[in-house]
Amino acid sequence: MKQNVLEKEMHLKELVVKLLKENNLSDYELLDSSFNEIKEELQNHHRNSI
Repeated sequence: MKQNVLEKEMHLKELVVKLLKENNLSDYELLDSSFNEIKEELQNHHRNSI
């Protein structure tokens, strides 16, 4: 789980940097969905650890 989240976090960072450099927000939906995936994983992990 942790490695998967770290990989997604790195991908998000790369995507944000790319979008900022290109000044292009056409990939906003991809970015938004990636954030939601990580949020869901963290919530599930939190629920499972209680």
